[in-house]
Amino acid sequence: MSDRLFKAEKWFCRLAELLFAVFVLGILYVIIDNQYDHIFPYNNYCIVPNRYLFYGAAGVLCVLFVLAQGMHLIAAAKSKAPSLPRAHKEKQTDFRKLMRVLGILTPVLFAAQVFVSYEIYFESGWDVFKIMKMVYAMVFEGAKIGNADYFSMCTNNFFLTGIFAGILKAVNALGFEATYFPLIVFGCMLVAPTGWLLADCVRMLTGRKDLVIGSWILFVLLSGLSPWISIPYSDTYTIFFPTFAIWAFLRIKESNHVRMWFLIVFLSLIGYFIKPTVILALIVMVFFAGLHFLFHLKDGNRTERLRYMGGNVLAVLVAVVLALLLRAGMKQVTGFTPDPERYLPPAHYFMMGWGYDYAGGYNQEDNNFSMDFPTTEARVKGDIEEGIRRIKSYYPYNKLVHFISRKMLNNFSDGTFAWGFEGGFYYIFRENNTAPAKFLRSIFYHDGKYFDRFVAFAQALWILTLCMCACNLFGGIRKRTGRDTIVMISVLAIFCFVMVFEARARYLYLYTPLIYMAAATGVARLTSPVFGEAEEK
Repeated sequence: MSDRLFKAEKWFCRLAELLFAVFVLGILYVIIDNQYDHIFPYNNYCIVPNRYLFYGAAGVLCVLFVLAQGMHLIAAAKSKAPSLPRAHKEKQTDFRKLMRVLGILTPVLFAAQVFVSYEIYFESGWDVFKIMKMVYAMVFEGAKIGNADYFSMCTNNFFLTGIFAGILKAVNALGFEATYFPLIVFGCMLVAPTGWLLADCVRMLTGRKDLVIGSWILFVLLSGLSPWISIPYSDTYTIFFPTFAIWAFLRIKESNHVRMWFLIVFLSLIGYFIKPTVILALIVMVFFAGLHFLFHLKDGNRTERLRYMGGNVLAVLVAVVLALLLRAGMKQVTGFTPDPERYLPPAHYFMMGWGYDYAGGYNQEDNNFSMDFPTTEARVKGDIEEGIRRIKSYYPYNKLVHFISRKMLNNFSDGTFAWGFEGGFYYIFRENNTAPAKFLRSIFYHDGKYFDRFVAFAQALWILTLCMCACNLFGGIRKRTGRDTIVMISVLAIFCFVMVFEARARYLYLYTPLIYMAAATGVARLTSPVFGEAEEK
């Protein structure tokens, strides 16, 4: 690889990471400076102003930085020590014991999730209710989805409905009660191992045990034991897929690359069938893999490199075909025959994302506007025209800034990921008067005694996480590995998605493990004079 191409690749990664860090700084500025200046409808109120939480987070990071510099100076004084980073890395090389411990803690986390969920769960309204109504009809009455209006509009939810029905049929066949709770348990089975995958990704990205442990703890507190685990929906059922895709991508060089690409694409597409935003991480990985191949095309044996790429392309094609066949099979099993003229296209969510009244969030009037068009073709055209009209209405500049600020607050100013802000959220309560249930509900229910403290705690951790992500601004270009760029751009992709399309803090939940990875690399760079950087393996 020529020096020119090498520098071009490094600078490309550096610019991409700077773009991510600047975007996060913009988020922090808005949610700190404008917390109470604008009205935003889909956030929990935090009793502690974001400004003070930011001061606390900045203080923590400053202490880390000062301690790191102090350790570096002491070590340099004792031994002329460029040996310190090397010695530190030697201590960090064997992670097997740590990963084994985290592997043992994964079922412990799963048990805790099941316990917490059992004590607090209730049957929720909004889309969950519509899906569950169909699931019960399929399991107990042998019904088919057919061309039901809701599923014709939101076509991706037919796949999740088929999964739910399959789980409850299996539960029923085993002699257990096929109700709401087994679906929550299955969701927890997907969330709990995601924490281990996150920890292993941080190991590969930073080579630091403290960051591996810290990122796992952060995952447990903000995502693993989030009350969202008690809602059986696409958020908990897809959190595993982007994290697995990143984990497999980071392991490509030490594993069979063909098998890894097959798993990345196949599982990402399964996640995409459940929740479309899963595909964002896959798009980023394919783009960077293709770019890396072009930059290194002339390195070594060109024939070998083409054979390598050919094997990967074949694996991708096989994965796509099998995933599409699986989707077609699910369509047949569920009897899904959507009405093509009732479909809500991406243009609808684009139009909704620029609505002023709800700061880009869900608006039933926007839904009615789209469904008034008789055909999908007319709906796409009408929604695009209305979306563009709304953007133009924010001229002059200050109106657009005001709207974007409100939308950022809607998306990024709630560490609970807008827990409870869905239509008919607390739909059917389940009576449970045990002491654990009363205590946990006092934390996680909006009318609970400690709910305000829960929101403040989650908000403090969330703002600390964003501050750590912003630390990716530090570090010279020679210290970039390239692999962490993929994590940051994947996170930036979901951030941009919720800024362009419908705003919803809940949509960030499935990408939270990637956000914690970016936070870990930020801290690694902040303390790099002492601990050094992870190297490409």
